[in-house]
Amino acid sequence: MKKIITLLFLFTTNLFAFDWKEVKTPTYTFNERYEIELRDSYPYIRDFKKGGWEKLKLPKEFKSLKFKSVDADNRYIMLIASDGLVIKTKHGRKHHKKMKWDGVWGAPFGKGSILKLAPSTDYWSIQDWDMFKDKYIINPINNEKYRTLSIAHIFQIHKGKSRVTVHDPWLLADDYGYEICLPNHGNSQAINFKSSGAFVFMLDSQGRLLTRLWNLDIAGYNNIYARYKYEIPKRENRYRTRTVQFLRRILLPSPQWEKQPPIPGKFTSAITIMARGRGSHQADLYVEGFKNNKRVIWYKGINDPKWKFIYKGQKLKAPLFSASPKMSPIIKGVNYYSKTVDTSLTLLDFKDHCSPATLRVRNGQTIVDLKLHLRAIYRLKDEPLPHKRRGAIEFPLKNKLNKRQIKLLTDYFGYDGNIFMDFKALYNGKSLVINEGVKRNITLTAE
Repeated sequence: MKKIITLLFLFTTNLFAFDWKEVKTPTYTFNERYEIELRDSYPYIRDFKKGGWEKLKLPKEFKSLKFKSVDADNRYIMLIASDGLVIKTKHGRKHHKKMKWDGVWGAPFGKGSILKLAPSTDYWSIQDWDMFKDKYIINPINNEKYRTLSIAHIFQIHKGKSRVTVHDPWLLADDYGYEICLPNHGNSQAINFKSSGAFVFMLDSQGRLLTRLWNLDIAGYNNIYARYKYEIPKRENRYRTRTVQFLRRILLPSPQWEKQPPIPGKFTSAITIMARGRGSHQADLYVEGFKNNKRVIWYKGINDPKWKFIYKGQKLKAPLFSASPKMSPIIKGVNYYSKTVDTSLTLLDFKDHCSPATLRVRNGQTIVDLKLHLRAIYRLKDEPLPHKRRGAIEFPLKNKLNKRQIKLLTDYFGYDGNIFMDFKALYNGKSLVINEGVKRNITLTAE
């Protein structure tokens, strides 16, 4: 009897599971309940279960606006007006006539001013991780499972496609100091970039499709209620539940970009990701394509090895993609230097939002290359430079160091044999001052 009940449960779960194989565009989007489309610069909405398009009911102050783009994920639906103004609802799973819309954004507690996308924004994407629906996040580095509060972001992809800034509804609306590092140490170009749940998904100029588990909490920015620890993980075979995140530490460094298998056919730049199920380890990827002279949607689970396709009898929503014959232009970081009487430090190719960078320590003929991890933390009010940073110095394994190298690291940093040494720092773009956590204050100055 128990087996029959289990089978019935699995059948009904799959029967009503969201399975809408399509791609989002700047004027068309969807979540688990609705699809939304802009028609003559105004949003229309359709319930998947009830059919029939209806004009979306907006508050009086927004009805006269002309909208140029729309996106949705989980609870959130966001509309961008022609002047860049962002209006939103986080009731995107309720009946559309009961959704509450507003245009407020930022500190304190999401009740700040308004948000307008930067004029340099090429396109954007919304990401929403819901603590009540998604339940927990799994760090793929060590299979550790922990709970966290809900978190939503707007990713703004700027002209040139090499910079992606991140806005959170609780952070300052005009603060562009948070970024996600693109692949190849920030040197890839995001031809398209989509997000869902705790995932991001991008197509680069070389035609590579890449995914990453990433939001500001996972990346180590949340100094309000989260705690972090740099360590080399001991991978476990089963998940460990962390029931209350602020009593535990999230493991850093955060997961990196993962390359997805190439699509075995033609495809366009229209891509979409949809997180599904509990946890953060499941998502579906969709890419618009062309096969046998017909429009198709290529699709796969984020961890599946092969792409499948389904025919879609419509016109292509984007032109067929052709990989650039040239590599993305290299955006060089800045070298920073520090020198005492007998020891010099060089921070090579440093980019504030791309971690880690190589920290080269030299004393005479003794040289050691370390890794310097650095991350920003939340700013809930305007703060003058320098801004606070958190990070860690990563040392080689002790058995990889000779006696002179160990002595150098011990004398200069207070090295004690551990791989990571956590620190606090101040950064203003021209200098990085490590002022807590190491044996001595270290000031690194830009070249």
